[in-house]
Amino acid sequence: MKNENEHPSRTLLWAVVVTGIIIAALLIPAPPAQAPSVELKEELHIVEKAEAAEIAPEIKQSAYEKLADAIIQCESSGRADVEIIDTNGEWSRGVAQFQDKTWDWMSQLAGVDGSPLEPEKARAVLVWALENGHGSHWTCYKKVTK
Repeated sequence: MKNENEHPSRTLLWAVVVTGIIIAALLIPAPPAQAPSVELKEELHIVEKAEAAEIAPEIKQSAYEKLADAIIQCESSGRADVEIIDTNGEWSRGVAQFQDKTWDWMSQLAGVDGSPLEPEKARAVLVWALENGHGSHWTCYKKVTK
């Protein structure tokens, strides 16, 4: 009786099947980002006015936290275990999909120790990033604020 692993055609067939599965997974489109709610748009407008007038830091904080939650929902659907290789070839990790270099840079400036795979810490660094004008590092920032 022959060993099934000795057949090169069987190995080739498995390689074709696995490659097909990987290609199919890559071609499945991501769910469309949800449009920002009217409430979120209103809060962002309030933040812009508050920043211009340099008032109400608690209003700004609340709006940045809501914006961070919208970005997290768009980036990972709130899943902490998401780790992907992004379009630039770099790993993106956690609920906010931080790339390693971005995490190292921003978490240090934000004073947060830990990993982007820790949801609370990733959210805290994301809020810091938004407060400090770094929202453009996330594709979903553009999607949820337009």
